[in-house]
Amino acid sequence: MAQKLQVLQYVRPDFDVFRLDYIDAVQKFKKAESVNIAQMTIQNLDNLNDSLISTYEILQTLATQHPADKTYIDELAIWDMQVPLLQDLAYRLANSLIKSKFRNQLAIALPLAKFKLAENQLKTYSTEIDALLLDEQILINQYHKILSTATINVNGHVLSLTSALQILFTLDIQTQTLIETTVTNFLTLNQAKLITLFEKLTANRKQQAKILNYSTYSEFNMARHNHIDYTINEVLTLCDTILNTIPIKLDQPDLPQTNANFTSTNLQKNLKPFLDAIDPVTTRFYDYLVEHNSLHFTNNIYCDVPSLATFIINKQLPEITINTDCLPNQVDALLNQFGRAFQAFSIRGLKSGNLIFSFTDTQTALAKGFEFISWPWLHLLIGNDAQTFQKLMIKKNLQALNYHANQIKFANYLYQPSTPSLAELNNLWPNQLGQLPTWLLDETLITHPNTAVDDLLGIVIGMQFWQPTEEQGNADIVNKYIQFAKNSSHDSLLNLLNLCAIESPFDSATLPSLLNTINDYAQHLVSTGLTVSD
Repeated sequence: MAQKLQVLQYVRPDFDVFRLDYIDAVQKFKKAESVNIAQMTIQNLDNLNDSLISTYEILQTLATQHPADKTYIDELAIWDMQVPLLQDLAYRLANSLIKSKFRNQLAIALPLAKFKLAENQLKTYSTEIDALLLDEQILINQYHKILSTATINVNGHVLSLTSALQILFTLDIQTQTLIETTVTNFLTLNQAKLITLFEKLTANRKQQAKILNYSTYSEFNMARHNHIDYTINEVLTLCDTILNTIPIKLDQPDLPQTNANFTSTNLQKNLKPFLDAIDPVTTRFYDYLVEHNSLHFTNNIYCDVPSLATFIINKQLPEITINTDCLPNQVDALLNQFGRAFQAFSIRGLKSGNLIFSFTDTQTALAKGFEFISWPWLHLLIGNDAQTFQKLMIKKNLQALNYHANQIKFANYLYQPSTPSLAELNNLWPNQLGQLPTWLLDETLITHPNTAVDDLLGIVIGMQFWQPTEEQGNADIVNKYIQFAKNSSHDSLLNLLNLCAIESPFDSATLPSLLNTINDYAQHLVSTGLTVSD
């Protein structure tokens, strides 16, 4: 039986030894005299990567459980400094894989994603940017250190100031005032340092893009994170469609203050019939979690959402940690993380060998798909308040569509060749507090500007799993979801959508169709007594 991540010990790897072992394996691959030896060498390289990833995931788990522990903060910073090393090793393997004399045979034996990623690696890395990558990570570490103090206690939950600003107008006036005062005080104290870091980070990233012959960092960033089937212009057009469309607005639901179904015991008890109702395949998912002792419940007051974190260790073994302290108003996040865990299971349990996680947009879409496909059976997990939470989940996802669209537009604007002024950036950002640069608090925007693309596409795709299953389960859409999961380890996002007969987010008719369904659902809420606003 596999050990739980929480009881595994973390030991920092010897990065110099890892580098030598990896380079030696790449050399053996290049010198292989048969396709079998070449394939075995690739497997050895995968094992080396798995070992490194597993160690890092253990560290991340411990850091999540002990967010104030300086030991883990410093250890994560040490790993961050290894980014150029890991990039260089990946480049060596990609170059050898693409040029291998056994490429045609290996293309049959290995996941297609390996070659797509290898080709992309050669386009998005060069040793010329090693120093820039190291400087970039130093700047991000400094940014994180400052931002780690930007928190506030809201109704017993410690939130980042960014999270607090996103829910500002759903809270009472007294809490709104407290958040506004806290944000003002933090930015007054830290904005000069943050702006300096931001300007250095922007210049650094533009230089990376220039060296690798990309016209803007936004284009480079899309390619580097394997958004290979669509362009930044297509994404920006989708953002314009979202921002120019006024979707139905649901009133804030009155959430129950207490709910016995959100205890650790009841959640664990309810999970099996919940999964069983969706599909027999997911029943095996629950058994798999239990078999590997991977289902764990905790109460971590530092998390602003349920820390139902999926960690992939030892060939995609999912470990699930449910933070019951943050429930009940984050059911969507709980389901979303189940989706990530299910992807790990489906690749391990429904396919064999050569496992690879490749495309983050695919992972995000699968997670969102699970969130929406669970809709008709939500009552089995959380009881009679399911309809209230369904309404909340739709409301939050509509808000997120607009928020991520703004993030993407904003990031694209600031990475244009002509750098905008601070005043221009403040006017572009929707979450202003006076004229303070509140966008500096958006950690995702500053450190991972590609993530908003994944989240935006994930919502639009996920809603298509919900569209035909709002009131009752639909076997066809469940089967599409299972097929999506089974094939997600070796194909890109748009190919998977085509395979599963899911409409592309970039199709001009997709979003209006989804909004019409949401409007119909809102009218249903009216008929059942849950009012909506215009």
